[in-house]
Amino acid sequence: MTIADQVYSELRFLPDHVANEVLDFVRLLAARQVNHDNRNEPPMPPPQEPSLEELLRPYRLPMEGFRFDRDEANARQLLSR
Repeated sequence: MTIADQVYSELRFLPDHVANEVLDFVRLLAARQVNHDNRNEPPMPPPQEPSLEELLRPYRLPMEGFRFDRDEANARQLLSR
C-alpha cells in the first residue's frame, strides 16, 4: 500500500470540511516543495535545541567554598510589619 493509498484510506471517512483542510495542507506542502526545488539549495537542517547546560549557563553561580548548612537553610526569619 502506497503512502497515497494510506492517506486516502484515512481521509475517506472524514467529513468534507475536514477533508478540505487536508487538501489545503497538501497543496501548501506541494507549493513549498516547488519553491524549494526551484532554489536548488540544500534543505535547511532542523534547528538545534540547546542542551540543558547551555540553557542554564547564564544562571550559574560560583560555588567554590560553598558548604550547605541545613539548619541555616531552614531558619525562618519573621518579617516585621
